[in-house]
Amino acid sequence: GIINNSGLPVTINNNPNAELFFRGSSTAGNATINNDLGILIFVDTSTAGSATIDSFSSSFFFQDNASAGTATITVNGGGVAFIGNSTAANATIISNAGLNFWENSTAGNAGITVSTTGFMLLLDNATLGIATVRNDGGIQLDNNTTLGNSIITNNSFMALRDNSTAGSATVTSNGFVDFAGN
Repeated sequence: GIINNSGLPVTINNNPNAELFFRGSSTAGNATINNDLGILIFVDTSTAGSATIDSFSSSFFFQDNASAGTATITVNGGGVAFIGNSTAANATIISNAGLNFWENSTAGNAGITVSTTGFMLLLDNATLGIATVRNDGGIQLDNNTTLGNSIITNNSFMALRDNSTAGSATVTSNGFVDFAGN
């Protein structure tokens, strides 16, 4: 992980075609990470800690049992994917692009905003957990996913397909909700 004993903030610029990995139990701490066309991956039990992460048209992943911790994450192109048993934990996520939860991952207790240019996709047994979500873009659930116990304000489009369920979620919809193939 990143150990900063200087008392000064750490900024990491992950430039085009660069790769930044957090492995094992490492943490990004309270760093500021600018992921600009690079690849940013948290694997194993690593965590984003309380970092501020801005991702621009980049590849960005949480895999295995990795956690977004209490990070503030803004996705401005490309996307971020939670895969395996990873979790958004208590992060604050603003998605102006793609936000994906796959393969048993969870949004945990995150605060998520899907902007008018954003889209959130849940696949393969993923869950929104107890997240609070504001959807101004689009949300789609496929293949045995669930809204869990989340609280959702839907101002746009939301679709639940292929045995996906609303679980015990609270959904306030000012938009369109489609239950298909359930």
